[in-house]
Amino acid sequence: MTSAPGDTATLYVVEQPGTIVMVRGGQVTGTFLDIRDRVKSGGEQGVLSVAFHPGYATNHLFYVDYTDLNGDTHVTEFRSANGVGDPTTGRDLLFVKQPDVGAAVWEEIDFRPKAKIGALANYGWPRFEGNVIYPTYGVDKKLVHKGVLVSPVWVYSHALGCAVTGGYVYRGSRVTGARGRYFFGDFCSGTLWSFAVGRTGRASAISPIFDDSIPNISSFGEGGNGELYAVSLDGALYQLQ
Repeated sequence: MTSAPGDTATLYVVEQPGTIVMVRGGQVTGTFLDIRDRVKSGGEQGVLSVAFHPGYATNHLFYVDYTDLNGDTHVTEFRSANGVGDPTTGRDLLFVKQPDVGAAVWEEIDFRPKAKIGALANYGWPRFEGNVIYPTYGVDKKLVHKGVLVSPVWVYSHALGCAVTGGYVYRGSRVTGARGRYFFGDFCSGTLWSFAVGRTGRASAISPIFDDSIPNISSFGEGGNGELYAVSLDGALYQLQ
């Protein structure tokens, strides 16, 4: 879920089977894009993300991440006309032959400070899962990598869930005490957590932020005014407040 630059009233919500809908005032008001004929959906596959060009108000460009009918990943540029995306304008920017994601025991959160975003980094896979050596990779093999090896700032085991769903640092104004904290959840347990990263690059103490959970939480999104939202495969849209 996201918003377009210059338009804080409209939320664009991705639906896994292949559509992106527009939400205004808490109601679905129309379909922005429909590419169901080129999408394989189910499990970890489908239309997974949308992002708008910073100059969208004038160039009408936006970008969609989806898995095709063979299960491979595309990041495709589209153009809209009269406020609606045109599927015929698609231009592939990235294609990846896609393997299944994740491993067996650990979920992790990684952090890079702004000053190091442009530096080459390696997050350890497939030698490490979280902070431990991934057993099927072989303990006798060394990690061959370029760049600095980066360890997670937070890990949790599959005793607490099955798949991490990230995540945004909250920059809104509705919940002032949450500003600067990173929010994420787990797809299976529905639990949401948040933490702040200190100057040392370490995560602060962490605990669930709600007594209730969000079932099948699949993504977070940020509105044009910086407010934080979460979406569920059950079809619900939630706002932090």
